[in-house]
Amino acid sequence: QLMSRSVELSGYDRAQELTAKQHRQARARTDAVRKAAKAAKPGVPTGGFGRALQGGNAMPHCVVVFMRHGQREDYLALGDGRGAEWVAQTDRPWDPPLAEVGRKQTKAAAARLRDELATLGFPFPSHIYTSPLIRCVETGDIMAKEFSVRNLLVEEGLLEAICEAWMRQWAVPGANANWGGPPHAPMPEAAT
Repeated sequence: QLMSRSVELSGYDRAQELTAKQHRQARARTDAVRKAAKAAKPGVPTGGFGRALQGGNAMPHCVVVFMRHGQREDYLALGDGRGAEWVAQTDRPWDPPLAEVGRKQTKAAAARLRDELATLGFPFPSHIYTSPLIRCVETGDIMAKEFSVRNLLVEEGLLEAICEAWMRQWAVPGANANWGGPPHAPMPEAAT
């Protein structure tokens, strides 16, 4: 039902609806983990959410959270039928920034993460690493501010392989913000 309705929605509305569905699914998974953690016996691992072994030489826990960036400007433009216009108006179409809804999603994710970490008794983030892509840096910056993390650490190793020549092929006339460029666009010679 969601998919049939999403065709009629604008990019922003579709992102909001999908976000609500994903939020409900994530909440159900988190509730199941929380229930299992409460039912567990002290000292018995529960898939990463258990307590450290009592006594002995247990190491303190380390919490690692992976997070994807929020909604991108180019995908909203594409959903609204403005993909080609968006590509033509930007200098770096392969590196789109967050849309306003993406910034709101990131702040909502920070609030949710804060609640979940507090509920589980885990520490708040002390370090934030990000890919150098602008949407990822924006996401990391928002998270750093929300958790009062002093430095945002940009790590090249978190970047997917980028071949600028290949990415530029879809920043040509007729491109519409879909990966790979306009339909039947040839691969630029420099990228092969």
